[in-house]
Amino acid sequence: MKYFWRILNRISILERNVGAVCLTAVMLIICANVAYRVIGGIIPGTFDLVELLIVPAVGFALVTVELAKRHTIVDMVTTHLPTKVRSWVEICVTIIALFYWTVICWATWGMFLKKMATGEHTQLLQVSVIPFRIIWIFALVWLCGVIVLNIGKLFKEIGEQK
Repeated sequence: MKYFWRILNRISILERNVGAVCLTAVMLIICANVAYRVIGGIIPGTFDLVELLIVPAVGFALVTVELAKRHTIVDMVTTHLPTKVRSWVEICVTIIALFYWTVICWATWGMFLKKMATGEHTQLLQVSVIPFRIIWIFALVWLCGVIVLNIGKLFKEIGEQK
């Protein structure tokens, strides 16, 4: 099982790097647009580019945070609870997060099918949005899978506490 988690972490590092590159590109685009506005111009299509590049950044960040088990845990509250109670609270919160992200994934899939039929593009640059919707769905499915693995890990920890 440790080998499996090591593979997940390596994939997560790759995703995190892709997200960091996208976020850096967003920062550069926004800074360039602001600087150009100072001299009275505007860079067309910046909104379209930022809108598209934020998808992999956020999607892969969610997976990275969940792998680190930092997404659904409220440390301020759970730190003071007994270990067994803390584990059960974490399981409940993680199951709620799984339900939440599964519903979002399902709704995104339905929207993807509708938008794919119409051939959705960005407004100004006419870039296809479909690949970015696929990236978002992939990240959500990946996130739900990691949440399920974390739930299993939490149940295993409870079993070892007895």
